[in-house]
Amino acid sequence: MLFVIAGFIILTNFLYKGMEKMESITIPKDRYTEVKKIDYNLSSKKELEQYIDDKSIADVYKLKEKYKDDSWQYAYINEDIFYDYFYVFNSYEYNLTDKDTYDFMKLEYDEYIKYLDNDDWKGIVLAENKRINEQINFFDGNEDLIEIKQLKVDLEVNKMRLEKNIPYGYDYRNINLNMYSADKKNLLLYDYEKLSDLDKNEYNQTKQEMLIAKYNIENDIDDTNIYNNFSIFKELMSEYSLLILIFAFMVASGINSQEFNKGTIKLLLVKPYTRTQILLSKYIVSLCSIVISFIIVFILQLIIGSLILDINSLSNPVLIYSSLNDSLHIYNLFEYVFLQFVALLPQFVLLNTIVFALSTITTNTAFSIIIGFVFNLGSNIFELIVRMFDDVLKAVIYFSHWDLSPYIFNTNPIVSGCNIFISILVILIYVGIIMGITIIIFKKKDIKNI
Repeated sequence: MLFVIAGFIILTNFLYKGMEKMESITIPKDRYTEVKKIDYNLSSKKELEQYIDDKSIADVYKLKEKYKDDSWQYAYINEDIFYDYFYVFNSYEYNLTDKDTYDFMKLEYDEYIKYLDNDDWKGIVLAENKRINEQINFFDGNEDLIEIKQLKVDLEVNKMRLEKNIPYGYDYRNINLNMYSADKKNLLLYDYEKLSDLDKNEYNQTKQEMLIAKYNIENDIDDTNIYNNFSIFKELMSEYSLLILIFAFMVASGINSQEFNKGTIKLLLVKPYTRTQILLSKYIVSLCSIVISFIIVFILQLIIGSLILDINSLSNPVLIYSSLNDSLHIYNLFEYVFLQFVALLPQFVLLNTIVFALSTITTNTAFSIIIGFVFNLGSNIFELIVRMFDDVLKAVIYFSHWDLSPYIFNTNPIVSGCNIFISILVILIYVGIIMGITIIIFKKKDIKNI
């Protein structure tokens, strides 16, 4: 099992290493394509408008090629900003735009080109702020308008860009700035109190992304690489929970069934201990195997991940948004991994108890392991079904209680009004019932013919 676990972890890390190379940030390459008038019938109004539209887009790409691919100018120039200028210029050439509009747009355009050519990205930001404030004034300062709130987000982002000295570009800082801007503008469209539970989950997810992006900007954290050692550790329980269960299931299923199958149970039962003591001691060992397998996985990932991927990323914090107190919680990576394990421990204990009980009752190792995995693999489906029940039914079904994450990370539990002590109590009741039945059957089990 140790070789299997180590092999699986090595394979996972090499897969992440390969994906890291494929997902490295690359600068988009927009290439200018010349638009020839001969391809259009300019005497047709429709084709003339199409020509002007196509040429305006091509002019944007042509302007980009004046600058190096890795320059902030190349990153800043895009169709959204400069298309309007070129459209006015090209329309004016065919008398489709008046001279006042042309002169106004030409003045603005020349100002932007001056900043671009003088390598003055801060001047661009200040010019953007001036333009945004003019738009806000156009709405007569009506603070309730979504448009004004979104424009103020642009001002906030520009302020962060200046304070943190972030030139335009494609790096992790600009990715976080763009994510923060997009998410905050998106949140302005929601009325939280009127949202359904599903929409509230989407809202909370968006808010989490926004707050994480802001934290990364303020603390200059690069979290754009999702294929490093940090990412594996952050999702350790998702990546390797199956390995932990396999290890625990093998111990839980074999610790009794093998004794019966080999006949060694007779030698054990002649010892001066009751059958209940013997069974419970084996059960405790099977529970210990859960913790042992987690420790093994943790240590192997730490060693293998540091050798194959990296070690520096392990210093990054884990950021989790709490919808209950509307705040961002910051965890040390290893603290977060431990809390994740604790949150899923009731699930591991209950599944392990089922496997242990079945192997004791049926003395069939393979059957008990299969049933254990059926319960595990079907848990996501069962949880979705449980969410459709009312709170009374949810409260008595163990799927509602075997993940303590909502209590540990301050999010909404499946059963409203429930707390961590009630959930633990429900799981203990299930474990107690299963083990009670198992003890009764084990005490009555005939071993004469074994």
